[in-house]
Amino acid sequence: MIRFPMFFGSPGEAGGGDAGAGADAGGDVGPDGGGEVKTWHAEHKFFQDNPDAVKSFADFKSPDDVFKSYGELRKQQSQPFRLPKDVGKLSAEQQTEFHTALAKLNGVPESPEGYKFEIPEDVPLHEPTMEKLRVLLHKLGINDEGANEILGLQVGMTRDLATLRKQQFEGLSHNTFKIFKNRDCNGDAALVATHMVNIKNYLQKQAVDENGKPNPKEWEAFCDRHFLKMADGTERMPELILLRALARPAMETVGEGGAPVGSLSYHYRGADGKEPYAEMRGK
Repeated sequence: MIRFPMFFGSPGEAGGGDAGAGADAGGDVGPDGGGEVKTWHAEHKFFQDNPDAVKSFADFKSPDDVFKSYGELRKQQSQPFRLPKDVGKLSAEQQTEFHTALAKLNGVPESPEGYKFEIPEDVPLHEPTMEKLRVLLHKLGINDEGANEILGLQVGMTRDLATLRKQQFEGLSHNTFKIFKNRDCNGDAALVATHMVNIKNYLQKQAVDENGKPNPKEWEAFCDRHFLKMADGTERMPELILLRALARPAMETVGEGGAPVGSLSYHYRGADGKEPYAEMRGK
């Protein structure tokens, strides 16, 4: 643990006198220059009973210096905590202990798994990424409040990007519809709508699982990525090249048990004559 040393500092350290006082504290020497040194310690009963303690008090010129040093020590000990001026003097163990105590004081969880995130229910999570985030936050000493602020900022940025992407998607779809209507359909908006129905039916036949059965989830995900539903109920595609490439083969395709594509009444039917995606079209 990080502790203050439980001994008196020298007068120079504690403000009780000059650092070099020890050289003068010995008093007068004998007449021949080599006699026994006489100091105030010799007259004090404590040192008479504890002669080995003289060395620890050798730098103090008088009992007053001891009292001053003791007063400084008590003043330091009365403070909750104080780092040394040169923190580089702390050992690796002391630094670890200090950071651990500081993290606990700031409310940092004991482990990365201890974070309690406040995440909106409509926000999808990627657990491997969340695990990396927990480890990083704990390493940086971030508490729950700070972690949720950071996560909230990220969620906000993600939503802003999604909004921007949607706006770009809408703009591109509008431009594609305009060009396709004017250049490919002679300005006939109804014909464009017919092409869109044909293309969706044409592509829908490919949305099957490994057994060749219709796969509604895959189809819905595909539509979310490639079709934009407008306020009037019509759908548009943002990619002009893809729209042109699919228009003719979709128009020429004849579905099993259905009318030729090109008629709005056409729907893809399975081998059993049923419409596997009827419930999706009814939405």
